[in-house]
Amino acid sequence: ISQKTQKVTIEVFVEDDLLVNIRKHRLMPNYHVLTDTEKDIFYKMSRLQDSQLPRISINDPVNTYYGVQRGDVLSITRKSETAGKYVTYRVCN
Repeated sequence: ISQKTQKVTIEVFVEDDLLVNIRKHRLMPNYHVLTDTEKDIFYKMSRLQDSQLPRISINDPVNTYYGVQRGDVLSITRKSETAGKYVTYRVCN
């Protein structure tokens, strides 16, 4: 008999953190948490490792909003006046 285990993560927010939706702010770039498959493809295509990526703190408000865990990789897309859009990747530490 195979047993399925389900991982549940509970985030506790202080009321002050919920007064403003940080995702709706006009200066906030778009964030996307890569799935395991997307992360594998990214590492193969870029020939990078976790230790070579810029880091983002586990306590960052966006990480709390998305429920990001250590080791997750975020794709951050910003608007750029020169390039149109700029995509960067960060690993959560």
